[in-house]
Amino acid sequence: MAKDIHGIEVKVGSKVRVLNINPSVWEHLPEEEKIDLKSMIGEIFEVYEVTDIFASVEKWWHDDEDHSHSHSIALNQSEMVLLP
Repeated sequence: MAKDIHGIEVKVGSKVRVLNINPSVWEHLPEEEKIDLKSMIGEIFEVYEVTDIFASVEKWWHDDEDHSHSHSIALNQSEMVLLP
């Protein structure tokens, strides 16, 4: 069961704020992707998937009329806080 930093259960559909992202997640990524992931810190997302200890969230960027890109990340307990 995934939990937030306070030990509260996180479920699919929960809203969470990203508190931090483990640097090991992005240490081998290109600089553009690092910038995208770092921009997720402090933002609020809806959880779309939960595993035993992780809650996954996703962010989309609309680059222009015809192009978009996204990043998803599985957050552990120390990386998120559940919002009411």
